[in-house]
Amino acid sequence: MPRLMLVLLALSASSLAACGDEKGGEKQETAKKLPCEKADAAFVGALKSSLTIEGGGGLKRVRVVKVDPPPAGFGRGGIFAVAAQLTGPGVEGTTGIWVANGSPGNELIIGANSETREVSDFGGAANPDSPAADSATSVAESEVGQRAVECAEGG
Repeated sequence: MPRLMLVLLALSASSLAACGDEKGGEKQETAKKLPCEKADAAFVGALKSSLTIEGGGGLKRVRVVKVDPPPAGFGRGGIFAVAAQLTGPGVEGTTGIWVANGSPGNELIIGANSETREVSDFGGAANPDSPAADSATSVAESEVGQRAVECAEGG
């Protein structure tokens, strides 16, 4: 568990540092959008198998944005914000976001917003109000996390 907290804290700090300058209380837009990619089948399978949506659920438009450069010490598999549209009873129109570190099949995944914490087994990886949960939330709200959500929603 200490490694998880270090990963999330490092990711949070790196992501928030990339948000840019502020002038007059408004964040300036970055000139270039962060690239996002379609998640590979193994990763999508891991996320789908973690879903706990009553009545059955699924995912569509699973998109990944890599933190580049990754925080020091985490360059091996990379660190990613992953977002997807949730499907199923009671979750239509909802976008979930996870934070992942590592490569497919050897990754650490944690739910990074309230939606994923409620409908994914990966949501339980961080206890509410814990430093890991707070860091994952910070990632979800960062430029990297918001770009992943934008991509999952078709942007």
